[in-house]
Amino acid sequence: MIYILKSDNDPIATQDSLLHHDNVHLLSLLAIQFHDFEINPEEINKTDYLLFTSKNALKAVINHPCFTALHAKPAFFIGEESKRIWLEKGGTHALSPKDLQDGECVSGEQFAKLIAPLATGKQILYIRGKDKATDFSKILCDSFIQEVIVYSSVESVTPQLHNTESQSMPISPNDTFADESIFIFGSPKHYRTFCKYYRWNPSWLAISLGDTTFKSFDEDIRKLNARGNFQKALQAAQALCNTTPLQHSLSADNTSH
Repeated sequence: MIYILKSDNDPIATQDSLLHHDNVHLLSLLAIQFHDFEINPEEINKTDYLLFTSKNALKAVINHPCFTALHAKPAFFIGEESKRIWLEKGGTHALSPKDLQDGECVSGEQFAKLIAPLATGKQILYIRGKDKATDFSKILCDSFIQEVIVYSSVESVTPQLHNTESQSMPISPNDTFADESIFIFGSPKHYRTFCKYYRWNPSWLAISLGDTTFKSFDEDIRKLNARGNFQKALQAAQALCNTTPLQHSLSADNTSH
């Protein structure tokens, strides 16, 4: 079985055909709580770039009155999907890793270093969640960064398991998953929370979306760095389950057994 660890309101492209398999489940251990927030108009006026590293941060801004003032500002996006949504909703200028290099960024640190030449000496408004895996202020030390926290990821009271084709059903921390199960983690906090509820089975495989989450995995577990988005990670997981014709080769520097 394949389990995708995501927050209850965390956006994911559910139209992807790979999700619609009986062996794929969405496991929610974290809930998103959006904050009330305000951004001073003077702060907006002096901002040179917006910075987004989360779809939930983007969602918070799009649904906020401040979007009217922010949509004309150039914005950095670590994800291509967030960039697409920003432009569809009326954003006028957006830059993603593919605009600055050939390929995706697999960590916040890599993304920060990528945008550093453009961000040097600039006023950056970083709109983010309460938890952060990368300290952009430290890496972009030659920029002037103002941070606005717009949401938090909090542990769900009861873990919920969602089949992608059916209604959700509750599970308890005492239930176990089958041997050889594959778990896709979107952030270090998802992994930490999972390990709080469940004792890790040595036969399981953990898949990260990028370097930061991969580094959070315990050293003695089976793991794979998909270096991409949920769809890429799921594609790799399905290939490993032999449920698709894709032939997937695991490179030595991305895996551990």
